[in-house]
Amino acid sequence: MFGGEKLETYISDISKRLSNNLRMLMVQDRVMKVTELSKKSGVSVAAISRMRNDYLGKSHYTLDTLAKLAKGLEVDVADLLKKDLF
Repeated sequence: MFGGEKLETYISDISKRLSNNLRMLMVQDRVMKVTELSKKSGVSVAAISRMRNDYLGKSHYTLDTLAKLAKGLEVDVADLLKKDLF
């Protein structure tokens, strides 16, 4: 389905989308600090910060990490990856 370069581009696009959606979801109803999300989700502050600041789409995360973030944000995992969330 994907060639090597196309797969990397696809994964990079998803990582960028995650970064953007995470930033947007953390301020949707009220501002949620990284430390608060870390406590709610069980994901480290450092990992959340890396995700939020991954403008180039270089980082990759497990589904388990995404599920924890979604739970902490009280959204579906799909919301973290939606193309047009906002």
